[in-house]
Amino acid sequence: MKRLYIITLMCITLYGKAQEKHSDVLKICENARVAYEKANYGDALMLLNKCLEEQPGNAEAYLARGATRAELKDLQGAYTDFNIYNEMKPDQPDALFSLASIEYKIGFYQQSRDNLLKLLTLPHGETKSVYFRVSASGTGTSQVTTKATGMEAVILNYLGMAETKLGHFRPAVQWLDSAIHLQPGEADFYVNRGLAKEALKDTTAIADYQKALTLNPDQASA
Repeated sequence: MKRLYIITLMCITLYGKAQEKHSDVLKICENARVAYEKANYGDALMLLNKCLEEQPGNAEAYLARGATRAELKDLQGAYTDFNIYNEMKPDQPDALFSLASIEYKIGFYQQSRDNLLKLLTLPHGETKSVYFRVSASGTGTSQVTTKATGMEAVILNYLGMAETKLGHFRPAVQWLDSAIHLQPGEADFYVNRGLAKEALKDTTAIADYQKALTLNPDQASA
């Protein structure tokens, strides 16, 4: 009976320590979130590293660290973290988009294209992530809406750019046609379509550059 009491006491003690450790990790992760939101990315990275040392199976910490590393221009590190998260939690639209966009930026165009195509098959409504429209020239990045239509337009824009990089210029134009249909006021989309058209020796490319400048006179690549 005494032995059973000791074992029970040990179990209670171990459970209490486990709960205390879990609480400490949650606090570290919360502090990391606050640091990220204040754009203190170095502090956020340090805290997320510590969080993952304590809880290497914490999927959300990998996602957060990937976003933090992307802000710090550590694209290879971000790619690794987003990959880990997507292996742990596949088919999460926000995370899959993060992976696909990083793949594009580091030159993995085929992988990016495949993940973007997969994204179009997944349901995505309101999202907490902020997506960016991107110019294939490497300039003209700015925020877009976080609603589903905004997300879809940005996916289509990335698809067009990936196809252009892969030398598939006609599909690129088609994807960018669709992006422009959803968001006709985005100058970068016209620049990207103009570049694909230019590769096809389509003289209407100049009309796309002119339209981009009408929408944004400061669009340098246009």
